[in-house]
Amino acid sequence: MNEAEVLYVLRHLLDLKSGVNPDPEWTDTEAHRPFSQKALFIQHAERAAEVERRLKMCGLDGFLVKLVVAYQEDCETIIASLQSAGITLSPKLIDKKIRRALLYVTGRWPKKPYKPLAHY
Repeated sequence: MNEAEVLYVLRHLLDLKSGVNPDPEWTDTEAHRPFSQKALFIQHAERAAEVERRLKMCGLDGFLVKLVVAYQEDCETIIASLQSAGITLSPKLIDKKIRRALLYVTGRWPKKPYKPLAHY
């Protein structure tokens, strides 16, 4: 998946998990193959599940991606929540963690296990 597809899936995660495509005009060559044996709603749900699986592999970094992109949390709220759990992150480090995790999820990162950045 490319970055645009991953960001689309994250922005519409809840709809896609339930099998609904929130934007019928959105065309994706892989999801709209003419000879696909799967129903379109199954393809959307599978795509959402695959993005979530890859994000889980990234640990906290993947969770930050989900918070910022899918749930549209602002950086200050995330920092405050993490500080109450004893984790201190700067906005710059959060941004870097999100970018690294997105690179991994989109497949532009080496196919080795993801190693999160230290958060101190």
